[in-house]
Amino acid sequence: MRLVLFDIDGTLIASGRGPKRAFSRAVREVCDVPVQLTYEIAAGNTDPGILQHVLTEAGLTTAEIDDISPKVFERHLELLNSLYNKDGDAVMFDGVQPLLARLAGNSEVLLALLTGNMERGARIKLSPFDINHYFDFGAYGSDDANRDLLPAIAVQRASERTGLTFAGADVVVVGDTIKDIQCARVIGARSVIVVRHPSQDAPVRDAAPEVILEDFLDTDLVEQSILTC
Repeated sequence: MRLVLFDIDGTLIASGRGPKRAFSRAVREVCDVPVQLTYEIAAGNTDPGILQHVLTEAGLTTAEIDDISPKVFERHLELLNSLYNKDGDAVMFDGVQPLLARLAGNSEVLLALLTGNMERGARIKLSPFDINHYFDFGAYGSDDANRDLLPAIAVQRASERTGLTFAGADVVVVGDTIKDIQCARVIGARSVIVVRHPSQDAPVRDAAPEVILEDFLDTDLVEQSILTC
């Protein structure tokens, strides 16, 4: 049986302007710190990791960041719930729905999320597209700020649910950045990377994941890549 762990942003969906607006406004309101959230800061990072980066740059100490982070994320999730997809600018990438349906219908596949989003934020982001039901569980930025530790958390939860042991090639991380490759390798897992942002092309190729894809349009090809890599 294969445990297939899907990233969200840049892999399943493009989440539009709402999440950045919610995060920036939450940090400004709670910490009085202006935020310029770039792709380079956010790509492949966890929400707590992004916040730590922003507040460290603003001069806050580790203790101060630890103390204020819960308040920032409480406000961030409130704002995300109201601002997300407000202008209809969040989109699910072509091919995602049929791919998830195909994998979910395979008795030898267990689907889960592996994302730097806080768990509530992850569910909010997927909610407009009716694909939350494919993912009963996952590992999230709310579990740990270090993305490299999330695959092991997902594996543990998968084992608790199924009574099975998942290790090495039994686990596939599907993502869109070099950080997805790196976190997969921490537990000896395989990685299937769809390159959706030009800045990721060279780093991803240099990191040599098991599979590199341009999109999810060919369901047969993507499914085979995930199941045989």
